Amino acid sequence: MKFQEDGDIVRIGLIDLEKCFEKFNSEETLEVKSLILSAVSALFVFLDLAKRRNEFSTAHMQLMMSIFDSVFKCFHLEGSPGCRDIRRHAASLLIKVLLDEFI
Repeated sequence: MKFQEDGDIVRIGLIDLEKCFEKFNSEETLEVKSLILSAVSALFVFLDLAKRRNEFSTAHMQLMMSIFDSVFKCFHLEGSPGCRDIRRHAASLLIKVLLDEFI
């Protein structure tokens, strides 16, 4: 029973991650985009949990690659005060993913 509950939590977390990422892509305001990126970073752990449960699908891989693509685009933002914060959040997410993967 516990294993099924864990699976449900992972599925819900992945749904939340997808919704946050969709909002990130549709948001225009850099300040709000930065906050959403923080939420995406916090929810990114569910991709790792899906992988550990052998539930990591092609759709999950595409979501992860889309997130990385958007994160890399954040490094090229310039012009407003919010750019620094969003670049900082993007760098933090990449460092977090690398540390989780290799440590």
